[in-house]
Amino acid sequence: MSVSEALMYVGNTEESGQNQLEILKSEGLLPHHYVLEIGCGVLHLARYLIPYLNYGLYYAIDPNEWLRKEATNNDWELQDTVVKKGASFLSRDDFDASEFGGKFDYIFSHSVLSHASRSQFYDYMVKTAQVLKDDGLSIASFRLGEDTSNPNWEYPDVNYYTQDTMYDATFKAGLKCKLRSDIRDVHTAICPAEIHDWMEIYK
Repeated sequence: MSVSEALMYVGNTEESGQNQLEILKSEGLLPHHYVLEIGCGVLHLARYLIPYLNYGLYYAIDPNEWLRKEATNNDWELQDTVVKKGASFLSRDDFDASEFGGKFDYIFSHSVLSHASRSQFYDYMVKTAQVLKDDGLSIASFRLGEDTSNPNWEYPDVNYYTQDTMYDATFKAGLKCKLRSDIRDVHTAICPAEIHDWMEIYK
């Protein structure tokens, strides 16, 4: 696939990546923090987040390695940034970032849980708990609604989860959470095509 096809596949915009960085900064992100992005796609956030962070502090996991390759294929500046800032990537579809061998101050995912099956939704929380620092913060988007009965990952369509399911999944993983309508409102105002609800997850 081409870069344009990769961009169409994920459906995000440049403004989306820029605003995602602003969301993290508004939650206290500083250059010395360790960050994990779950679902980095075509590096919409990474192209802004990697330069902001100190060397070796950006980590990402995504099953679609071809998206990353297309994103950097003809973008020499992004290629150079990834190398010079020591960014690290894993190609996995199970949300398991333990291979990185450390814990993270911030974990961020956009447009991942909105497609996840119920079992994947719960597994995401377990894997987040394994690598989130005790005082760390995870920010994730999902779609709030009646629980989906779909047992599979759904893309480009979406799966929905109730607030009760959100609380249950985080509780069973040893985590806490709360809805962040303020993040939803700000992000939707900037990127009206990206209709997501948002939650914060912490220990």
